[in-house]
Amino acid sequence: MKILDYKNSKLVLGTAQYESSYGVTSKNSLSSVEMKKILRSSFLHKIEMLDTAADYDKVEESLGNLQIKNMKIISKASIEKNKTIIKKNDLEKTIHKTLQNLQVKSLYAFLLRRPCLLIKNKGIWKTLLKLKEKGFISKIGFSLYSPDELEKIYKIFKPDIVQIPINIIDNRFESAGWLDILQKDKVEIHVRSIFLQGLLLEKSKSLPLNFQKYKSFFLKLERWFKENKISKLEACLSKVYLDERISKVVIGINNKAHLDEIVKTNIRTFITPKWFHIKEEKLINPKLWNLI
Repeated sequence: MKILDYKNSKLVLGTAQYESSYGVTSKNSLSSVEMKKILRSSFLHKIEMLDTAADYDKVEESLGNLQIKNMKIISKASIEKNKTIIKKNDLEKTIHKTLQNLQVKSLYAFLLRRPCLLIKNKGIWKTLLKLKEKGFISKIGFSLYSPDELEKIYKIFKPDIVQIPINIIDNRFESAGWLDILQKDKVEIHVRSIFLQGLLLEKSKSLPLNFQKYKSFFLKLERWFKENKISKLEACLSKVYLDERISKVVIGINNKAHLDEIVKTNIRTFITPKWFHIKEEKLINPKLWNLI
């Protein structure tokens, strides 16, 4: 296996862990002190982008107090609230509130969750285009969970960016051909869930109780890693970093030590066996974990 140079500029710091416990294997939220350490380390490693959301409890306000003006920021919001499609004026208020909380004048990008609902209210997309034209947002796009969503709306609404889940066992967007289509159309591809909320880094013997039914699969993964002399972390990072179609990789960080480990990890070429790509959506889609 060839070891490649690791360019940290491809990394984006996820902030869901800040002020709240996020991830199936995460026990604690990040404190302000720890977040400051992470941001300082990010600066040293040339990581210049943050990923956040208006509905992360008080996260944007907390980040705004940490002097992040030199970082590029991506924020997100859902089109639906309380089972009702939001009004375009409410979306505009949300974005201005986000700018105020973060203490910045503009966002690198703003992404819509549940974008298929745009078909029912095209005015929301027009509002984003207007805010982009005024300079409050540089790029607009979608935060997606499945290729089906993109299939429904892509020909109607042209995004600048899509953020999608990809990891060593979730190959849905790639197998559906979307990475090639998006690259050809010069749409930025940002990926998240590369550790599947920490599940892919967990030892099989320590899997949360509701994932015990998949224990044999995770044991098989561990044996393969051991036989091929590659760590779980190396595999997870290499999978997305080596794909030149992917522009950015959003990573969730539990502490500064975790970030330091990630940036020092070797990126290695390896061939992913076909059996890695499991089709059990209840496992690969966190939105369905409550059904396990």
